[in-house]
Amino acid sequence: MIVAWCALVAAAGLTSVDGAQSALARGDYAAAERAALDALQANPNSGPALLVLGLARFKQDRPADALEAFDRAAAAPDVPDPALVDYDRGSCLTALGRPEEAEQAFLRAAARDTDLAPVAEVSAGLAALDAGALDRARAAADRAAARSGPAGLADLVADLRSQIDAAERRADDEAAERAAELAGAAADEGMTHFSAERYAEAERSFLRATELDPSAGMHHLMAGAAAFHNGHRTTARAQLEEALRLGLDPAAAAAAREYLDGLSPGLRGRGEGLALRAALDTGVDTNVLQSGLGFTELLGRPPGPGRPPGASPFASVLLGAAYRHGLGGALFGELTYALDQVAYAAPPYAEDSLQQHALAGTAELTLQPGTRLSLGVQADALSQGLFSFHGVQWGAGGALGGALDEADWLTARLKLEITAKRAFSSATSEYSGARIDATLAQDLRWPRAILTAAYRYREERIGTLLQTEERAPPPALCPPLGCDQITSQVDVIPFAYRSSLLGATAAAVLTWRLRATAEVGLEWRHYLADSYLLVTFADGSTLEADHRRRQDLRFTGSLTAALPLGGGLELGARYDLFIVGSNVDSRIVELPCVAPDYSCHQLDYGSQSFHKHVLSISLSYTR
Repeated sequence: MIVAWCALVAAAGLTSVDGAQSALARGDYAAAERAALDALQANPNSGPALLVLGLARFKQDRPADALEAFDRAAAAPDVPDPALVDYDRGSCLTALGRPEEAEQAFLRAAARDTDLAPVAEVSAGLAALDAGALDRARAAADRAAARSGPAGLADLVADLRSQIDAAERRADDEAAERAAELAGAAADEGMTHFSAERYAEAERSFLRATELDPSAGMHHLMAGAAAFHNGHRTTARAQLEEALRLGLDPAAAAAAREYLDGLSPGLRGRGEGLALRAALDTGVDTNVLQSGLGFTELLGRPPGPGRPPGASPFASVLLGAAYRHGLGGALFGELTYALDQVAYAAPPYAEDSLQQHALAGTAELTLQPGTRLSLGVQADALSQGLFSFHGVQWGAGGALGGALDEADWLTARLKLEITAKRAFSSATSEYSGARIDATLAQDLRWPRAILTAAYRYREERIGTLLQTEERAPPPALCPPLGCDQITSQVDVIPFAYRSSLLGATAAAVLTWRLRATAEVGLEWRHYLADSYLLVTFADGSTLEADHRRRQDLRFTGSLTAALPLGGGLELGARYDLFIVGSNVDSRIVELPCVAPDYSCHQLDYGSQSFHKHVLSISLSYTR
């Protein structure tokens, strides 16, 4: 860089050289060079002559030749001003495009602490600026400003600082432009992975794009979307919220909010709009008359003559629809309808086929982040038969629930439900009554899995079945005149009970997007009244035989696997196991069957201890 302060340099103490100095002063640089060379003929190591020679050459735009003269002057024993020599060397090095060396030369000039030092600091700053060392340039400007110097020094410092600021802006702009280019390339790579559903690779690419260009909201949106699909809930939430903060177009902002809704463990996480589902299942049920398939809480009539426990192939159809909509930022609602039809193929069980219609509505209020309160109503109707349906039971009720997200991976839930039940006819009046449920559950979530542990307390306060007994009574019950004196015998079978259930569900997404689910439950069921045999004799007297209070220990387990086929189709397989141990078990015989208790299990209304296996495959469609 050409020195801009010749007058200041000249005033710093140049010694004169006869002829050469005069020519230099009047601007005749060629004459000054000749005179300096003549002086050097007489004294080759003349510091003053070498200094004038260097200045004359520099003024003629020959910085390399000038630097050679200044280097010799620096070694001369009689150099008049070492600071000026260092300064002039710095000017030559600047002109030669060697800014780092020039900076060091100017700093050596400033370190000699002469009148030239403030200007040398400014020149050192300019050299550092040329070298791209903006921090060193700013430090040099600060040192120059702290010195007292000739008039005009403040303007030089201000100009230096202005150039540094401009260089910083250019550097920032260039860095941002380069980062934006690299971020765009990373985002393009991420989109390729995302479109191919390679979400792990897509997340890495989009996160790299956000690091390179943090100001691009779309990069954050796509990073959040990929993290959502990977189950990285914390990362997804942070990226999506940052995308909305930076600003997105309306469509992208709606997508970001939809993904954020999907991160909610509550009702909002199911998404807005209309959802449809249809499923076709087929398989084998090894014990049709126990715990009806798909309606495991149905308290069916016991097996009887012509309907012994047995197996049957079956088919089931499920049709469902749900509409979900957000009502502002805090309230979310869902309305659902489902039709479930189970048909048994074996002729003895065709009329045990079941059809259920269920309608439910739920409103969920977010009180504050992580705390939700829900209110629901539901109604259902259950029919039996395959070709000639007859109503069994209908019910209606409500539910109150609350949920607390203790962490992004942990949620506690409490739900209270009350359902009123009514039989469709007096012939099935035992199905009328009420059910009360209280369920406490804890959800533990990982990126691709969820574990739920739950406790449920239930009171099933429905009626009692009076089932006429057609078999002959045991001799121990017959009066002295014979068994023909018995006019009727009725099994009194109460259905009301209370129970406690411990359950757990684990679900995970495995390779090839295969979803696997395992469920287990253990229920202790205690009935609220005795079952017994009511015998009526010809003389009008009665006898209650074989009183016992039924108790069941019920284990349920299931394994499910589902493989997405694309386009909303899914292929699934399921296995269910039911193991029930009951004190009402006709396989046990206790003798003797005599008064007063007649505790012989052949009087029971049928064994309630059983095993049941259900194996099925399904094809479902969801939109």
